[in-house]
Amino acid sequence: VWVVGMSDVGDADGFDYHAFLYREHGMVDLNNLVAPLDGWSLVTAEDVTDAGQILAQACRSDSGECQFVRLDPLSPIPEPSAWAMWLAGMGLVVLAGRKSRRRLATRVAPLLLAAPFAAQAGGQQTFTMTAVPTGFTAHAINNAGQIVGTWHEGSLDEAAAIWDGHAVTTLAALAPGSRGYGINDL
Repeated sequence: VWVVGMSDVGDADGFDYHAFLYREHGMVDLNNLVAPLDGWSLVTAEDVTDAGQILAQACRSDSGECQFVRLDPLSPIPEPSAWAMWLAGMGLVVLAGRKSRRRLATRVAPLLLAAPFAAQAGGQQTFTMTAVPTGFTAHAINNAGQIVGTWHEGSLDEAAAIWDGHAVTTLAALAPGSRGYGINDL
């Protein structure tokens, strides 16, 4: 289970909000999982997908400018499943054990039995950050990474819209003056 949101990390003199990610091992400040931020600070996380993409809002402390961003999980080296590694290792023990059962089993078996647990305790997940187009107020993200929200074309012209990572598709022709708040996987 992943939960995202906003947490006040400030002192008694003021407020300082940071986006957080809660996973099975505790809560983490998302600012520590995205690099480089180049002067931006993640202040809130709005939504998260099953694939680990996160819809967040970043702000600059020097100008106060804020923008919605999509955080995409970055896995530096794909790792095989812990159970696949364990099964492969056990197969190796069985095959090699025919020649020297006692000597090989006492050296290798304890390491192979610990493999599923060691692989699951891996390092921290890191993310890349992609800016949502300026003029787009984002509200939700689906498992395809599409973001729904409201596209502002002028001071009064706005409509529900979807950003797919490349282009914004508005629903202005069908529903002028609308706002998008949720999107499913269909």
